[in-house]
Amino acid sequence: QQISVDSLQQLCYASGVSGKWGMYRLDLDTRVSINLTQNPGLAAYPSWSPDGKQITFFLTGGNNEIYIMQENGSRSRRLTDHPAIDKASYWSPDGSFLTFTSDPRGNFDIYLLQLSDL
Repeated sequence: QQISVDSLQQLCYASGVSGKWGMYRLDLDTRVSINLTQNPGLAAYPSWSPDGKQITFFLTGGNNEIYIMQENGSRSRRLTDHPAIDKASYWSPDGSFLTFTSDPRGNFDIYLLQLSDL
C-alpha cells in the first residue's frame, strides 16, 4: 500500500522523486503535490485516519517503525519502538485502533495497537 486517499479527495503517496523516499500529499482538485516528510530515512506505506486529520506511515533510519503525523506533515511522532520491523499500518473504521505488520520472531504477523493508550 503506497497510496492512500481520504474522504476529502486528497491522495497521500510515497515517492522517491526527490532522490529519497518521502510522503507526499496530492490535492486531486488542484493537482498540487506537497512533500510532508523531511526525514533522513525512507518513508512509505501511508494510511489516512478515518477523519482525514492524521496519516500513519513507516519510516526507516536506525529502526523501522510506525509514525503518525498531522495531515499537513506537522507533529510527526513515533508510535512503535522495538527492534522488529513495523510497517503497513491501517486504521480501524472508528479510528481507535491501528493494525500493522511486525516481524519480532522472523515472520511478519498482524498486530493491533490501541491508540487511546498512547
